[in-house]
Amino acid sequence: MNLKIELVNVYSSLILFAWLLVSVLFLGNYNIIYYLIIWILLLLFFLLREKNELAFNKLYIFSLKRIMMIFIIYTCLSTMINASMGNFNSLSSYTRLLTNIVFFVVPYITLYYSIGKEFRIFFVKGYRSLLLFFSLLGVFEYVTKIQPYTFLIKSQAAIYNFLEYGSVQSSNYRTTLIFYHPNLYSTLLVVYFVFLIYKPFKNNIIQLIGVALFLANIILTQSRTGWISLFLVAILIFLKSFLLNLEIKKMVYKIAKVLIVFLLIFLFFSVFSKIYQSFSKILYERINDAVSGQAYGARLENWRLLSIAWKSFTNILIGGGDNYAISLLQEYPSINNWSRAIDNQFLTFLINYGVLGTSIFIYLTLKTLRCFFKSNDDIKSGICLAVFAILISSWTYEFFGLNSVNYLLFILICLI
Repeated sequence: MNLKIELVNVYSSLILFAWLLVSVLFLGNYNIIYYLIIWILLLLFFLLREKNELAFNKLYIFSLKRIMMIFIIYTCLSTMINASMGNFNSLSSYTRLLTNIVFFVVPYITLYYSIGKEFRIFFVKGYRSLLLFFSLLGVFEYVTKIQPYTFLIKSQAAIYNFLEYGSVQSSNYRTTLIFYHPNLYSTLLVVYFVFLIYKPFKNNIIQLIGVALFLANIILTQSRTGWISLFLVAILIFLKSFLLNLEIKKMVYKIAKVLIVFLLIFLFFSVFSKIYQSFSKILYERINDAVSGQAYGARLENWRLLSIAWKSFTNILIGGGDNYAISLLQEYPSINNWSRAIDNQFLTFLINYGVLGTSIFIYLTLKTLRCFFKSNDDIKSGICLAVFAILISSWTYEFFGLNSVNYLLFILICLI
């Protein structure tokens, strides 16, 4: 391995470490300055390289990387304009603008000018190995009821989610680990699955263990968001393989191995009936809630906020800026006095950033799907599909904020 490859490997590891560190900091009551320091140090590290070739590679004007930059700058401008106008919001003008710059603008600029396509394979392999560890930890937690990471959970919101979902003592227990909410963890798992398909472990035993642990964890999250996203991902993989005739037998073989592992897990649980009954109950209850409509009552009800938000042409066009949607929900709670989340990223964008901002986001989503079908490179195809899985899954929750999924999205888009 030559020096350049070794350096790219080191840089990829640093990016992965920064992503994990920010995910952990999100669980605590840490000052905003810590996040700023992480991204600035990472940017300086890359800028101090002998030659920053990757950062300034020529990009098409409408590349995914640039479209995301346009969207992030737009969110900052929308927030700035609304803050100056004094529009209704639960956060002060100063706080809204500062958090947008620190949580969105600075991290993305850092990644935009730091990484490129040469990082792809190293980051994918690193992420795949890291999620293998966490999925193993998830099964360990479920079996032993031991949670060694609880000392990291310090913020009020993180404690609430942990007691509600993450604690093994909770009646609503859903495997979450250090990722704040089961929906976030399930999305990370779907990305992990995509990488297992497009960049499998060389060792077949480790690959099968990885798939088995993924299936166990995705069920234990009890996240319909993750399940639907996984279903769509599987359809797209088959669709591309058959429509474009790209190594159909190889792809079918990969999927067949996944199904065989699933069958083996099913047989294992049949032997250990208590575990089998527990998993069966999880699947039945979550699917039944979805079919009966109980899971989507508040999500559908929240669309009424558009009639409240869109009372002026300015709000329709550019929205009310960061935090506007959740501020309205807290002012006008939904079913059963629900006011904690909109639970639909597209609706949140419509209210926060208007038709203009949402159009940019939808264009980004469709262009990512097009990138997936056009690419003949397995790694690039996997990254495009992973990005699309994150974007499309946000119909049922919100990722755009200070959390692991949002920064993973930033990284993946900069790798395309």
